[in-house]
Amino acid sequence: MEVGLEIQSNGNEVIGISITSFGTWPDSPDTPYMTLGGGAILITGTNNTIFGNRIGSGAWQNSVGVRISGPGNNIVRNVISGNGAGIIAEQSNNLILGNIIGPDDDGITAVHNRYGIVLDQGADNTIIGTPAPGEDNLISANDYIGILSLSDLN
Repeated sequence: MEVGLEIQSNGNEVIGISITSFGTWPDSPDTPYMTLGGGAILITGTNNTIFGNRIGSGAWQNSVGVRISGPGNNIVRNVISGNGAGIIAEQSNNLILGNIIGPDDDGITAVHNRYGIVLDQGADNTIIGTPAPGEDNLISANDYIGILSLSDLN
């Protein structure tokens, strides 16, 4: 499984990087999100913040932009576009705030993810945006689904 940045510890901040071309692509463009391996950023720790990064950009740059496999992480004000899946959350209590998911950083030009955000089973109590200024997400120009929730409590 090819991963650009893997965070196994707790309480880290990743700020201002650009990361592309990581992960395993399936043979068929219609392959479901759960078969996308690796990706740009894999978080298995807790209380980490991914802030102000450019993750993807371009045609299918990463299999997954951010895969959250640990609870209680924050994905804030990133541009996450041009990936198989923008964000896959597999654990609970995460915050996804103020991101551009699908378009380029101008918020207009479609760069596309296959899936914008996937809340897998176990991603309970994950918050996607709030009414507070700057905490809403722009989720657009994704090929299949903007937000797919398989979790019961979101």
